[in-house]
Amino acid sequence: ELEKSKNFSENFFGKNNPLTVCFPYGGYNLDILKTVKKFDFKLGFTTEINDAILTNRNALALPRYDTKDFPT
Repeated sequence: ELEKSKNFSENFFGKNNPLTVCFPYGGYNLDILKTVKKFDFKLGFTTEINDAILTNRNALALPRYDTKDFPT
């Protein structure tokens, strides 16, 4: 699935477009992170609710806010 997403993105946006991934239901582990790196994804988003402070060490496991996390 990651390979298909990468190929689609490269065909649509070109090869210089940085790739991002959102982990389904926030689930990821070391094996998934290795695979994401293998396909050259640059950013990964979890379902952890928090401010994202980007560093080289956490770029593939960033927290985020969902629209449901804000009052309506």
